Amino acid sequence: MLEHIPSAVQLIIETLNQAGYEAYAVGGCVRDALLGLEPHDWDICTSALPGQVSETFPDRRIYTVGIQHGTVVLPIEGENYEITTYRADGDYTDHRHPDGVTFVSSLRDDLSRRDFTINAMAFHPKEGVIDFFEGQEDLKKGLIRCVGDPEQRFEEDGLRILRALRFASRYGFTIEGDTGRALRKKAPLLNYVAGERIWTELKGFFAGSSPARLLNDYRDVFAVVMPEISAMFDVPQNNPHHCYDVWEHTCYSVDYAAGDGVLGFVMLFHDSGKPACHRRDERGIDHFFGHPQKSAELALQVLDRFHCDNQTKETVDLLIRWHDRCWRVSRRGAKKLLAALGSERTQLLFRVINADIRAQSPEFLPQKLEVLEQWRTQVAQLEQENACLHLRDLAVSGRDLMELGVRPGPEMGTILKELLEAVLNDEVANDRSALLRRVRKKR
Repeated sequence: MLEHIPSAVQLIIETLNQAGYEAYAVGGCVRDALLGLEPHDWDICTSALPGQVSETFPDRRIYTVGIQHGTVVLPIEGENYEITTYRADGDYTDHRHPDGVTFVSSLRDDLSRRDFTINAMAFHPKEGVIDFFEGQEDLKKGLIRCVGDPEQRFEEDGLRILRALRFASRYGFTIEGDTGRALRKKAPLLNYVAGERIWTELKGFFAGSSPARLLNDYRDVFAVVMPEISAMFDVPQNNPHHCYDVWEHTCYSVDYAAGDGVLGFVMLFHDSGKPACHRRDERGIDHFFGHPQKSAELALQVLDRFHCDNQTKETVDLLIRWHDRCWRVSRRGAKKLLAALGSERTQLLFRVINADIRAQSPEFLPQKLEVLEQWRTQVAQLEQENACLHLRDLAVSGRDLMELGVRPGPEMGTILKELLEAVLNDEVANDRSALLRRVRKKR
Protein backbone atom coordinates (compact mmCIF):
# COMPACT_ATOMS: atom_id res chain seq x y z
CA MET A 1 0.00 0.00 0.00
CA LEU A 2 0.96 3.67 -0.17
CA GLU A 3 2.29 3.64 3.38
CA HIS A 4 5.10 1.42 2.11
CA ILE A 5 6.42 3.25 -0.93
CA PRO A 6 10.01 2.43 -1.92
CA SER A 7 12.71 4.09 0.12
CA ALA A 8 14.19 5.58 -3.06
CA VAL A 9 10.91 7.38 -3.80
CA GLN A 10 10.77 8.73 -0.26
CA LEU A 11 14.39 9.87 -0.60
CA ILE A 12 13.65 11.75 -3.83
CA ILE A 13 10.57 13.45 -2.40
CA GLU A 14 12.25 14.37 0.88
CA THR A 15 15.38 15.71 -0.86
CA LEU A 16 13.33 17.91 -3.19
CA ASN A 17 11.19 19.12 -0.29
CA GLN A 18 14.26 20.02 1.77
CA ALA A 19 15.51 22.05 -1.19
CA GLY A 20 12.24 24.02 -1.14
CA TYR A 21 10.33 22.25 -3.93
CA GLU A 22 7.07 20.31 -4.02
CA ALA A 23 7.31 16.66 -5.03
CA TYR A 24 4.82 13.78 -5.23
CA ALA A 25 4.56 10.24 -6.49
CA VAL A 26 2.08 10.46 -9.34
CA GLY A 27 -0.02 8.55 -11.85
CA GLY A 28 -0.14 4.81 -12.36
CA CYS A 29 1.91 3.94 -9.29
CA VAL A 30 -0.64 5.67 -7.05
CA ARG A 31 -3.51 3.98 -8.87
CA ASP A 32 -2.05 0.49 -8.56
CA ALA A 33 -0.98 0.95 -4.95
CA LEU A 34 -4.52 2.01 -4.03
CA LEU A 35 -5.79 -1.15 -5.75
CA GLY A 36 -3.40 -3.25 -3.68
CA LEU A 37 -1.23 -4.06 -6.70
CA GLU A 38 2.54 -3.79 -6.97
CA PRO A 39 3.37 -0.76 -9.15
CA HIS A 40 5.79 -1.42 -12.00
CA ASP A 41 7.22 2.10 -12.01
CA TRP A 42 7.26 4.99 -9.57
CA ASP A 43 7.11 8.40 -11.24
CA ILE A 44 7.57 11.69 -9.43
CA CYS A 45 6.25 15.14 -10.34
CA THR A 46 7.73 18.29 -8.88
CA SER A 47 7.61 22.08 -8.93
CA ALA A 48 11.38 22.08 -9.55
CA LEU A 49 12.60 22.77 -13.07
CA PRO A 50 14.81 20.07 -14.66
CA GLY A 51 17.97 22.03 -13.97
CA GLN A 52 16.93 22.54 -10.37
CA VAL A 53 16.34 18.80 -9.99
CA SER A 54 19.91 18.18 -11.18
CA GLU A 55 21.25 20.76 -8.75
CA THR A 56 19.33 19.07 -5.90
CA PHE A 57 21.15 15.79 -6.52
CA PRO A 58 24.73 16.98 -7.22
CA ASP A 59 26.33 13.67 -6.26
CA ARG A 60 24.16 11.52 -8.53
CA ARG A 61 24.24 11.03 -12.27
CA ILE A 62 21.02 12.26 -13.86
CA TYR A 63 19.92 11.47 -17.43
CA THR A 64 18.24 14.27 -19.36
CA VAL A 65 16.86 12.24 -22.28
CA GLY A 66 13.31 13.65 -21.84
CA ILE A 67 14.30 17.11 -20.69
CA GLN A 68 12.41 18.85 -23.53
CA HIS A 69 9.22 17.66 -21.82
CA GLY A 70 10.51 18.42 -18.36
CA THR A 71 11.61 14.89 -17.48
CA VAL A 72 14.93 13.73 -16.07
CA VAL A 73 15.82 10.21 -14.97
CA LEU A 74 17.49 9.50 -11.65
CA PRO A 75 18.97 5.99 -11.19
CA ILE A 76 19.00 4.69 -7.62
CA GLU A 77 20.13 1.15 -6.75
CA GLY A 78 19.55 -0.16 -10.26
CA GLU A 79 16.08 1.39 -10.69
CA ASN A 80 15.30 4.42 -12.86
CA TYR A 81 12.96 7.05 -11.48
CA GLU A 82 11.43 9.66 -13.80
CA ILE A 83 11.11 13.11 -12.25
CA THR A 84 8.95 15.51 -14.26
CA THR A 85 8.31 19.20 -13.73
CA TYR A 86 4.68 20.30 -13.37
CA ARG A 87 3.58 21.17 -16.87
CA ALA A 88 0.71 22.16 -19.13
CA ASP A 89 0.58 20.76 -22.65
CA GLY A 90 0.29 22.90 -25.76
CA ASP A 91 -1.91 22.15 -28.77
CA TYR A 92 -2.05 18.61 -30.16
CA THR A 93 -2.12 19.27 -33.89
CA ASP A 94 -1.22 15.65 -34.70
CA HIS A 95 -3.77 14.26 -32.20
CA ARG A 96 -0.92 12.38 -30.49
CA HIS A 97 1.74 14.66 -29.02
CA PRO A 98 1.68 18.20 -27.65
CA ASP A 99 3.37 20.75 -29.91
CA GLY A 100 5.13 21.98 -26.81
CA VAL A 101 4.90 22.11 -23.02
CA THR A 102 4.80 24.95 -20.53
CA PHE A 103 6.09 24.50 -17.04
CA VAL A 104 3.62 25.49 -14.33
CA SER A 105 3.81 25.86 -10.56
CA SER A 106 0.51 24.17 -9.66
CA LEU A 107 0.10 20.45 -8.99
CA ARG A 108 -3.60 20.73 -9.86
CA ASP A 109 -2.78 22.20 -13.27
CA ASP A 110 -0.39 19.32 -13.93
CA LEU A 111 -2.91 16.66 -12.91
CA SER A 112 -5.72 18.28 -14.91
CA ARG A 113 -3.95 17.51 -18.23
CA ARG A 114 -3.88 13.76 -17.57
CA ASP A 115 -6.11 11.23 -19.30
CA PHE A 116 -8.28 9.48 -16.68
CA THR A 117 -9.21 10.28 -13.10
CA ILE A 118 -7.64 7.07 -11.82
CA ASN A 119 -4.33 8.22 -13.34
CA ALA A 120 -4.60 11.80 -12.06
CA MET A 121 -3.80 11.26 -8.40
CA ALA A 122 -0.63 12.11 -6.47
CA PHE A 123 0.78 10.95 -3.15
CA HIS A 124 3.01 12.47 -0.51
CA PRO A 125 4.22 10.50 2.53
CA LYS A 126 3.02 13.26 4.87
CA GLU A 127 0.06 14.69 2.95
CA GLY A 128 -1.42 11.39 1.75
CA VAL A 129 -3.35 11.04 -1.51
CA ILE A 130 -3.99 14.23 -3.49
CA ASP A 131 -7.13 13.66 -5.54
CA PHE A 132 -8.73 16.66 -7.26
CA PHE A 133 -10.88 14.68 -9.71
CA GLU A 134 -12.49 11.89 -7.61
CA GLY A 135 -10.10 9.22 -8.86
CA GLN A 136 -10.41 7.26 -5.61
CA GLU A 137 -14.19 7.22 -5.95
CA ASP A 138 -13.90 5.98 -9.53
CA LEU A 139 -11.56 3.22 -8.35
CA LYS A 140 -14.20 2.13 -5.83
CA LYS A 141 -16.95 2.27 -8.46
CA GLY A 142 -14.79 0.53 -11.08
CA LEU A 143 -15.05 3.38 -13.60
CA ILE A 144 -12.78 4.64 -16.35
CA ARG A 145 -13.60 8.36 -16.65
CA CYS A 146 -11.72 11.11 -18.42
CA VAL A 147 -10.40 14.13 -16.57
CA GLY A 148 -12.47 17.09 -17.71
CA ASP A 149 -14.04 17.04 -21.18
CA PRO A 150 -13.62 13.52 -22.63
CA GLU A 151 -13.87 14.68 -26.23
CA GLN A 152 -11.02 17.11 -25.64
CA ARG A 153 -8.93 14.42 -23.95
CA PHE A 154 -9.34 12.11 -26.96
CA GLU A 155 -8.78 14.95 -29.43
CA GLU A 156 -5.45 15.58 -27.74
CA ASP A 157 -4.30 11.99 -28.06
CA GLY A 158 -6.18 9.37 -30.05
CA LEU A 159 -4.25 6.58 -28.34
CA ARG A 160 -6.19 7.35 -25.16
CA ILE A 161 -9.17 5.65 -26.80
CA LEU A 162 -7.40 2.29 -26.69
CA ARG A 163 -5.86 3.09 -23.30
CA ALA A 164 -9.36 3.50 -21.86
CA LEU A 165 -10.33 0.08 -23.19
CA ARG A 166 -7.08 -1.48 -21.97
CA PHE A 167 -7.53 -0.15 -18.44
CA ALA A 168 -11.16 -1.30 -18.40
CA SER A 169 -10.10 -4.79 -19.50
CA ARG A 170 -7.15 -4.98 -17.14
CA TYR A 171 -9.14 -4.07 -14.03
CA GLY A 172 -12.57 -5.35 -15.06
CA PHE A 173 -13.87 -1.76 -14.95
CA THR A 174 -16.74 -0.08 -16.82
CA ILE A 175 -16.25 2.94 -19.06
CA GLU A 176 -18.24 5.91 -17.74
CA GLY A 177 -21.12 7.08 -19.95
CA ASP A 178 -19.80 10.40 -21.29
CA THR A 179 -16.34 8.90 -21.72
CA GLY A 180 -17.80 5.95 -23.64
CA ARG A 181 -19.82 8.20 -25.93
CA ALA A 182 -16.80 10.38 -26.63
CA LEU A 183 -14.69 7.29 -27.21
CA ARG A 184 -17.04 6.14 -29.97
CA LYS A 185 -17.38 9.60 -31.50
CA LYS A 186 -13.64 10.17 -31.63
CA ALA A 187 -12.67 6.65 -32.72
CA PRO A 188 -11.51 7.86 -36.18
CA LEU A 189 -8.64 9.62 -34.38
CA LEU A 190 -7.05 6.20 -34.03
CA ASN A 191 -6.02 6.60 -37.65
CA TYR A 192 -3.40 9.10 -36.45
CA VAL A 193 -1.80 6.50 -34.16
CA ALA A 194 1.24 4.47 -35.23
CA GLY A 195 0.62 0.76 -35.75
CA GLU A 196 3.25 -0.24 -33.20
CA ARG A 197 1.49 1.73 -30.46
CA ILE A 198 -1.87 0.21 -31.40
CA TRP A 199 -0.39 -3.29 -31.18
CA THR A 200 1.07 -2.58 -27.73
CA GLU A 201 -2.32 -1.38 -26.43
CA LEU A 202 -4.17 -4.30 -28.01
CA LYS A 203 -1.84 -6.83 -26.38
CA GLY A 204 -2.49 -5.17 -23.05
CA PHE A 205 -6.22 -5.21 -23.73
CA PHE A 206 -6.29 -8.93 -24.53
CA ALA A 207 -4.13 -9.69 -21.51
CA GLY A 208 -6.81 -8.21 -19.25
CA SER A 209 -9.38 -10.02 -17.16
CA SER A 210 -12.52 -9.28 -19.18
CA PRO A 211 -11.80 -8.26 -22.79
CA ALA A 212 -14.84 -9.90 -24.46
CA ARG A 213 -17.45 -7.62 -22.89
CA LEU A 214 -15.63 -4.52 -24.09
CA LEU A 215 -14.78 -6.09 -27.44
CA ASN A 216 -18.46 -6.62 -28.12
CA ASP A 217 -19.70 -3.31 -26.67
CA TYR A 218 -17.14 -1.28 -28.61
CA ARG A 219 -16.77 -3.42 -31.70
CA ASP A 220 -17.20 -0.36 -33.95
CA VAL A 221 -14.20 1.25 -32.24
CA PHE A 222 -11.98 -1.81 -32.69
CA ALA A 223 -13.09 -1.98 -36.32
CA VAL A 224 -11.43 1.38 -36.95
CA VAL A 225 -7.97 -0.15 -36.45
CA MET A 226 -8.97 -3.66 -37.61
CA PRO A 227 -11.69 -3.22 -40.27
CA GLU A 228 -11.28 -6.91 -41.13
CA ILE A 229 -13.29 -7.91 -38.05
CA SER A 230 -16.46 -6.15 -39.20
CA ALA A 231 -17.23 -8.94 -41.69
CA MET A 232 -17.89 -11.23 -38.70
CA PHE A 233 -20.56 -9.02 -37.16
CA ASP A 234 -23.98 -10.72 -37.00
CA VAL A 235 -23.00 -13.60 -39.31
CA PRO A 236 -25.11 -16.65 -38.34
CA GLN A 237 -23.73 -20.16 -37.91
CA ASN A 238 -26.54 -22.60 -38.66
CA ASN A 239 -24.58 -25.60 -37.52
CA PRO A 240 -25.17 -28.07 -34.66
CA HIS A 241 -21.72 -27.33 -33.27
CA HIS A 242 -22.45 -23.64 -32.79
CA CYS A 243 -24.96 -21.80 -30.61
CA TYR A 244 -23.66 -18.28 -31.37
CA ASP A 245 -23.10 -16.24 -34.50
CA VAL A 246 -19.51 -15.80 -35.68
CA TRP A 247 -18.86 -12.58 -33.76
CA GLU A 248 -20.48 -13.78 -30.52
CA HIS A 249 -18.47 -16.99 -30.70
CA THR A 250 -15.33 -14.96 -31.30
CA CYS A 251 -15.93 -12.75 -28.26
CA TYR A 252 -16.60 -15.69 -25.96
CA SER A 253 -13.48 -17.47 -27.21
CA VAL A 254 -11.39 -14.36 -26.54
CA ASP A 255 -12.49 -14.44 -22.91
CA TYR A 256 -11.53 -18.10 -22.58
CA ALA A 257 -8.02 -17.11 -23.71
CA ALA A 258 -7.88 -14.00 -21.49
CA GLY A 259 -4.57 -13.21 -19.85
CA ASP A 260 -2.37 -13.58 -22.92
CA GLY A 261 -2.15 -10.72 -25.39
CA VAL A 262 -1.08 -12.76 -28.42
CA LEU A 263 -3.55 -15.61 -27.80
CA GLY A 264 -6.34 -13.06 -27.43
CA PHE A 265 -5.48 -11.73 -30.87
CA VAL A 266 -5.39 -15.29 -32.25
CA MET A 267 -8.91 -15.90 -30.92
CA LEU A 268 -10.11 -12.60 -32.36
CA PHE A 269 -9.01 -13.69 -35.84
CA HIS A 270 -9.25 -17.49 -35.72
CA ASP A 271 -12.64 -17.44 -37.49
CA SER A 272 -12.31 -14.12 -39.31
CA GLY A 273 -12.21 -15.94 -42.65
CA LYS A 274 -15.57 -17.63 -42.13
CA PRO A 275 -17.73 -15.00 -43.89
CA ALA A 276 -15.62 -15.34 -47.05
CA CYS A 277 -15.76 -19.15 -46.88
CA HIS A 278 -19.46 -19.55 -46.08
CA ARG A 279 -21.49 -22.22 -47.84
CA ARG A 280 -24.94 -23.54 -46.93
CA ASP A 281 -25.79 -27.12 -47.94
CA GLU A 282 -29.12 -28.50 -49.11
CA ARG A 283 -30.15 -29.18 -45.49
CA GLY A 284 -29.63 -25.58 -44.49
CA ILE A 285 -26.44 -26.34 -42.56
CA ASP A 286 -23.68 -23.73 -42.76
CA HIS A 287 -20.12 -24.78 -43.56
CA PHE A 288 -16.92 -22.72 -43.67
CA PHE A 289 -14.42 -24.93 -45.47
CA GLY A 290 -10.93 -23.45 -45.71
CA HIS A 291 -11.60 -20.71 -43.18
CA PRO A 292 -8.42 -21.29 -41.09
CA GLN A 293 -6.21 -20.42 -44.06
CA LYS A 294 -8.27 -17.34 -44.92
CA SER A 295 -8.36 -16.30 -41.26
CA ALA A 296 -4.57 -16.55 -40.99
CA GLU A 297 -4.18 -14.38 -44.07
CA LEU A 298 -6.40 -11.69 -42.55
CA ALA A 299 -4.57 -11.83 -39.22
CA LEU A 300 -1.18 -11.41 -40.91
CA GLN A 301 -2.57 -8.54 -42.96
CA VAL A 302 -3.43 -6.73 -39.72
CA LEU A 303 -0.15 -7.57 -37.99
CA ASP A 304 1.77 -6.24 -40.98
CA ARG A 305 -0.01 -2.90 -40.54
CA PHE A 306 0.97 -2.95 -36.87
CA HIS A 307 4.62 -3.63 -37.84
CA CYS A 308 4.59 -6.68 -35.59
CA ASP A 309 7.72 -8.76 -35.14
CA ASN A 310 8.20 -11.84 -37.34
CA GLN A 311 8.23 -14.36 -34.50
CA THR A 312 4.81 -13.25 -33.29
CA LYS A 313 3.45 -13.27 -36.84
CA GLU A 314 4.71 -16.81 -37.36
CA THR A 315 3.12 -17.96 -34.10
CA VAL A 316 -0.23 -16.35 -34.95
CA ASP A 317 -0.15 -17.80 -38.45
CA LEU A 318 0.54 -21.37 -37.25
CA LEU A 319 -1.99 -21.31 -34.41
CA ILE A 320 -4.80 -20.06 -36.64
CA ARG A 321 -4.01 -22.46 -39.49
CA TRP A 322 -3.93 -25.44 -37.11
CA HIS A 323 -6.80 -24.54 -34.78
CA ASP A 324 -9.38 -26.64 -36.63
CA ARG A 325 -7.24 -29.68 -37.56
CA CYS A 326 -6.89 -31.64 -34.32
CA TRP A 327 -9.86 -33.99 -34.24
CA ARG A 328 -8.77 -37.52 -35.11
CA VAL A 329 -6.28 -38.43 -32.42
CA SER A 330 -3.33 -40.55 -33.51
CA ARG A 331 0.32 -40.96 -32.73
CA ARG A 332 1.12 -40.08 -36.33
CA GLY A 333 -0.96 -36.92 -36.09
CA ALA A 334 0.72 -35.91 -32.84
CA LYS A 335 4.13 -36.36 -34.47
CA LYS A 336 3.11 -34.18 -37.40
CA LEU A 337 1.78 -31.56 -35.00
CA LEU A 338 4.94 -31.42 -32.90
CA ALA A 339 7.14 -31.42 -35.99
CA ALA A 340 5.25 -28.47 -37.48
CA LEU A 341 4.75 -26.35 -34.37
CA GLY A 342 7.34 -27.42 -31.83
CA SER A 343 6.64 -28.09 -28.18
CA GLU A 344 5.89 -24.56 -26.95
CA ARG A 345 3.58 -23.63 -29.81
CA THR A 346 1.81 -26.98 -29.56
CA GLN A 347 0.89 -26.16 -25.96
CA LEU A 348 -0.33 -22.76 -27.11
CA LEU A 349 -2.42 -24.48 -29.78
CA PHE A 350 -4.08 -26.61 -27.12
CA ARG A 351 -5.04 -23.41 -25.29
CA VAL A 352 -6.47 -22.03 -28.53
CA ILE A 353 -8.50 -25.19 -29.15
CA ASN A 354 -9.73 -25.17 -25.57
CA ALA A 355 -10.94 -21.56 -25.91
CA ASP A 356 -12.52 -22.32 -29.28
CA ILE A 357 -14.54 -25.36 -28.20
CA ARG A 358 -15.70 -23.78 -24.95
CA ALA A 359 -17.30 -21.02 -27.03
CA GLN A 360 -19.23 -23.54 -29.13
CA SER A 361 -22.39 -25.53 -28.47
CA PRO A 362 -22.29 -27.03 -24.94
CA GLU A 363 -23.92 -30.21 -26.27
CA PHE A 364 -20.63 -31.47 -27.71
CA LEU A 365 -18.27 -29.92 -25.17
CA PRO A 366 -17.55 -33.04 -23.06
CA GLN A 367 -16.58 -35.11 -26.10
CA LYS A 368 -14.39 -32.33 -27.51
CA LEU A 369 -12.63 -31.79 -24.22
CA GLU A 370 -11.94 -35.53 -24.06
CA VAL A 371 -10.42 -35.45 -27.55
CA LEU A 372 -8.27 -32.49 -26.56
CA GLU A 373 -7.03 -34.38 -23.50
CA GLN A 374 -6.13 -37.35 -25.69
CA TRP A 375 -4.06 -35.05 -27.88
CA ARG A 376 -2.27 -33.72 -24.80
CA THR A 377 -1.52 -37.28 -23.72
CA GLN A 378 -0.16 -38.30 -27.12
CA VAL A 379 2.10 -35.26 -27.28
CA ALA A 380 3.32 -35.80 -23.72
CA GLN A 381 4.23 -39.41 -24.54
CA LEU A 382 6.17 -38.40 -27.64
CA GLU A 383 8.07 -35.76 -25.73
CA GLN A 384 8.88 -38.22 -22.98
CA GLU A 385 10.22 -40.63 -25.60
CA ASN A 386 12.26 -37.89 -27.32
CA ALA A 387 10.58 -39.02 -30.52
CA CYS A 388 12.15 -38.34 -33.88
CA LEU A 389 10.47 -35.25 -35.32
CA HIS A 390 13.16 -33.51 -37.37
CA LEU A 391 16.07 -34.40 -39.65
CA ARG A 392 18.48 -33.81 -36.81
CA ASP A 393 16.70 -36.54 -34.83
CA LEU A 394 17.16 -39.23 -37.47
CA ALA A 395 19.29 -42.21 -36.51
CA VAL A 396 21.15 -41.89 -39.84
CA SER A 397 23.05 -38.96 -41.30
CA GLY A 398 24.46 -37.85 -44.60
CA ARG A 399 27.70 -39.66 -43.76
CA ASP A 400 25.80 -42.95 -43.42
CA LEU A 401 24.27 -42.43 -46.84
CA MET A 402 27.65 -41.65 -48.37
CA GLU A 403 28.83 -45.08 -47.24
CA LEU A 404 26.00 -46.50 -49.37
CA GLY A 405 27.22 -44.53 -52.37
CA VAL A 406 24.87 -41.56 -52.12
CA ARG A 407 26.62 -38.37 -53.16
CA PRO A 408 26.10 -35.12 -51.23
CA GLY A 409 23.55 -32.93 -52.95
CA PRO A 410 19.86 -32.87 -53.83
CA GLU A 411 19.54 -36.67 -53.92
CA MET A 412 20.87 -37.03 -50.38
CA GLY A 413 18.50 -34.30 -49.11
CA THR A 414 15.55 -36.02 -50.78
CA ILE A 415 16.41 -39.40 -49.24
CA LEU A 416 16.76 -37.94 -45.73
CA LYS A 417 13.42 -36.15 -46.04
CA GLU A 418 11.76 -39.38 -47.25
CA LEU A 419 13.21 -41.25 -44.27
CA LEU A 420 11.92 -38.61 -41.85
CA GLU A 421 8.46 -38.75 -43.43
CA ALA A 422 8.48 -42.55 -43.10
CA VAL A 423 9.40 -42.28 -39.41
CA LEU A 424 6.71 -39.65 -38.81
CA ASN A 425 4.17 -41.94 -40.48
CA ASP A 426 5.32 -44.90 -38.34
CA GLU A 427 6.27 -46.83 -41.48
CA VAL A 428 9.72 -47.56 -40.09
CA ALA A 429 11.36 -47.25 -36.68
CA ASN A 430 13.98 -44.59 -36.11
CA ASP A 431 16.68 -47.24 -36.03
CA ARG A 432 19.92 -46.96 -37.99
CA SER A 433 19.84 -50.50 -39.37
CA ALA A 434 16.17 -50.31 -40.33
CA LEU A 435 16.59 -46.97 -42.04
CA LEU A 436 19.64 -48.09 -44.00
CA ARG A 437 17.82 -51.26 -45.12
CA ARG A 438 15.03 -49.05 -46.41
CA VAL A 439 17.51 -46.97 -48.40
CA ARG A 440 19.14 -50.08 -49.92
CA LYS A 441 15.78 -51.42 -51.05
CA LYS A 442 14.94 -48.18 -52.83
CA ARG A 443 18.27 -47.82 -54.65
